Amino acid sequence: MLSVLWVGGCVTMVPYLELSPGDYYAAPVVNDTDQTVRILDCINDPCTRRNSDDVIIIEPHARRALQADTRGGTRFTVVDASTGRRLGCLDPPSSASGLIVSPSPVRIATPRSCSEPVHYPATPPLLVIGFVVALTSFIAMAVLIASNLYRTRGRRHRSLAPATR
Repeated sequence: MLSVLWVGGCVTMVPYLELSPGDYYAAPVVNDTDQTVRILDCINDPCTRRNSDDVIIIEPHARRALQADTRGGTRFTVVDASTGRRLGCLDPPSSASGLIVSPSPVRIATPRSCSEPVHYPATPPLLVIGFVVALTSFIAMAVLIASNLYRTRGRRHRSLAPATR
């Protein structure tokens, strides 16, 4: 029974596993302004450190797809290409399950403040329950196995000698 609970608890976590390098999707970004912008990956949440090796230039009224993590935490900063002034940050849609079917476009005309925290989806309650069930049943199995080994170790096995008449 405990092994069934353990396996069942582990199975409930499978949809939420994010194996390396992670689950990514093409986040649509629309430049709905009249200026050319540069998009850079943020290295930290307030975007004070940016990855300048991967600069995307988006012309006015153009659309691009940028790689974003389905489970959240991806943030881009928008910089005016002519002045170098930061206009704000973009946070693509995310999902706790990692399933992004038809993401709504992120619009450059309405960036977020970079001082706002990055959105991470809430952990589903089923995941927490599954983890607790799996951990509890695993500990109970380990205790039962250890106690059985301790009890059987102290017993001496009698040899099965043939009976004499």
